[in-house]
Amino acid sequence: MKDAAERGAGIMSAMRPSLDDIARRVSESQRAVGLLLYGSYATGETAPDSDVDLICVTKSQRARHTTVNVGGIVVDIYASTRPLLEQAIRSDKGTNDNFVLEAFAHGRALITGDGSTQALMSLAREVWEAGPSQPGPDEQRSIASAVQKAVVAARKFAAGAGKSPEWRGMANVELSHLFVHTVHAYCRVHRLWASTIWGMLRWTTPQYFDLIAMCRRYLRAETLEGRVSALADIADVTLGRISLDIGSNFFR
Repeated sequence: MKDAAERGAGIMSAMRPSLDDIARRVSESQRAVGLLLYGSYATGETAPDSDVDLICVTKSQRARHTTVNVGGIVVDIYASTRPLLEQAIRSDKGTNDNFVLEAFAHGRALITGDGSTQALMSLAREVWEAGPSQPGPDEQRSIASAVQKAVVAARKFAAGAGKSPEWRGMANVELSHLFVHTVHAYCRVHRLWASTIWGMLRWTTPQYFDLIAMCRRYLRAETLEGRVSALADIADVTLGRISLDIGSNFFR
């Protein structure tokens, strides 16, 4: 029985398409002039259920985001033209979370085509190295107000969680949204790029150490109160940075 199962697993593995085969099929279907691999397959951190993340440089005049299944492997495809991708790389997202920029800054070229992929990768690395823009005083005041409201809302949800299991479930959902918004605010005022939380937890750049430590505290908290306290810590550091940047009267 064991030998049969192992042979079956080996057959299934052999049937799975290779990365080169996936790249060829996607490139043909999208009429790509360039193809970039990013995500877990680019970093070598794949799991059996990992999807393949690709950005296609095409001649089409509109961006499109699709998901397809190639031989049992889920392939996430973002396709757009070189000018639109350049615009996306340079765009200011407000949250500093720009997946196109991150993909080209850290991804791997699979198909070079007309040279667009390499040019976009070079541009993205320059933009990534330069860091996000500094938010102006008006934006920082807006961020400060939003962060303060997030803390108040977090405490309100935690206080109401005892009403019923449903209220507690909703409190957890709302807290998770407030947590992500507060992390983005921290990154914005500290001029740090942002990404998915689980992605950022793997980053080893020193300027992220404090934020990652606070994020881990939030994620490991066993109570709502503990999560609220961790969220408030991120908010306090964010507000402190704003105060330093634009003065003690930044709420006026």
